[in-house]
Amino acid sequence: MTQRLLKLVAAPLLLSLALVVAMLAGAGPAIEWVLLLATSAAWGAALAWIAATGGRSRLASRMIADERALLGEL
Repeated sequence: MTQRLLKLVAAPLLLSLALVVAMLAGAGPAIEWVLLLATSAAWGAALAWIAATGGRSRLASRMIADERALLGEL
């Protein structure tokens, strides 16, 4: 789970870093806007996945559901 979360957050972090570097280097506004939009989209996708899954993988969610079902049967 942690590796998947790191992979999910890696792209937004790299895009954020690229945006900061582009701003400090004095890149044109078009490049900054493209990086800003890409960064926002990447963070939005990452946060939407985390909100939808609670940060858990499908396998972990199924295992938790199975355990709850077994406890309910007892």
